[in-house]
Amino acid sequence: MHEDFESWFARQQQRLSFQNVNDISLATDGIFTFDKFNQASYPEKGNVAEHLLIDRNYENSPDMLDRKMKEIKDSWVLGPTDDLAIVRIILAS
Repeated sequence: MHEDFESWFARQQQRLSFQNVNDISLATDGIFTFDKFNQASYPEKGNVAEHLLIDRNYENSPDMLDRKMKEIKDSWVLGPTDDLAIVRIILAS
């Protein structure tokens, strides 16, 4: 950045603050782009955003999101059709 951080930060209009947070997720809009690989009939799919950003299954695994992406691909036969980036932070409660 070519600008002083304090000056830049002071001009920001949107600021979020949280209290008592132990699980937070950030994702790009690619989270909403999951679609079927083909037009064959498959079992009902789940809620991708909830599965990746809220569900705590595998929370003790360092590859939690990778495992969930494999489940979505293998079980729901879905994949993102746009770039997807996720940051998920789960703190000990």
